Amino acid sequence: MSLRKLLAITTSFVLAVAGLAAAGDRAGAVGETWTITDTTTLTVGGSGLAYGDGVFVGVNCVSGAGNEFLVSSDGSTWINLGTASDICMTSITYGDGKFVALSQYDRHIHVSDDGGLNWDQIDPTVANFAEWTGITYGAGRFVAVSFFPGRKVLTSTDAVTWTAIDADAASSTIDQTQWRDIAYGNGIFVGISHYSRSLTSPDGLTWTLTSSLPVGAADIAFGNGTFVAVASSGALRVMTSTDGVNWTAPSLSGAPATSAWNDVTWDPAGSQFVAVGTSAVMTSPDGTNWTMGTVPAANGWSAVTAGASMLVAAASSGTNNRIMTAGSYSYTPPPPPTTPTPPSTPTTDPVVGPAYTG
Repeated sequence: MSLRKLLAITTSFVLAVAGLAAAGDRAGAVGETWTITDTTTLTVGGSGLAYGDGVFVGVNCVSGAGNEFLVSSDGSTWINLGTASDICMTSITYGDGKFVALSQYDRHIHVSDDGGLNWDQIDPTVANFAEWTGITYGAGRFVAVSFFPGRKVLTSTDAVTWTAIDADAASSTIDQTQWRDIAYGNGIFVGISHYSRSLTSPDGLTWTLTSSLPVGAADIAFGNGTFVAVASSGALRVMTSTDGVNWTAPSLSGAPATSAWNDVTWDPAGSQFVAVGTSAVMTSPDGTNWTMGTVPAANGWSAVTAGASMLVAAASSGTNNRIMTAGSYSYTPPPPPTTPTPPSTPTTDPVVGPAYTG
């Protein structure tokens, strides 16, 4: 059963994707004003969000079985899915036609190639003791980082077979690292840590550790040639870099300078970064100049993603209103692959000679 058919069954109405969108101008106020979604019947933990191929998938770190995943084919109508085990999902990304998510309690990698409907649990036995906290996809490779114990990086080209790397063995103690998230751009992977460190790699295999972050960071995103990291505490709440080594903290005033920022994403349709935090949202075209938005609920907004000309954010706190959206869903599925028609084999009529008369 397809995801869209399942959503139609589990809700009281059907939203046809073709009729949802009005392709239109995303510039201007999109990302500054948001609409709340009623989540009365849903479990929303706000650990992470990702978008891929017309589908939004969220992950939860909540107690109880069966609600680890949150899936929507339009950004407005959602369903919970999950397994029978009590696990804590921490992060999710999309790449190579797959959603790949991390779990904290069972240390497994969870992979879906059907839009988040069904999930395979992969046990990366090479490093199944780590608490994986951030994952990204770039240059044909998935790369995950761990918060505890620090140092460990997990990498895979197919999301099935994983290799563990002791990426920052030069650090004197594990507590000097504790990686929170990772992003890819400008031909490099960049990880950020709770302890004001960054980790860079050109290929996901060989890593360089630096102590260059102005403050400990909570999340990182790449867009428009720039890495942007946000922080939930400290004197500086936003940091930018083009190489993951040299960072600049722009001067922020008002709410951006004091809000606890939990997550940031790049919105390609709006050409802007979008950051969410405690009762707050803000946008920026370059990571330096930010505009505060208006949130419809004073929640602890902890995850945000962009896709299909739409923004979706989820919260780790709040009552019956833990999802908010901005923009209008607009998605055109790619054309199905075509099978080339083999060239026809020319036929040659037999040569008929003149009739013999004798």
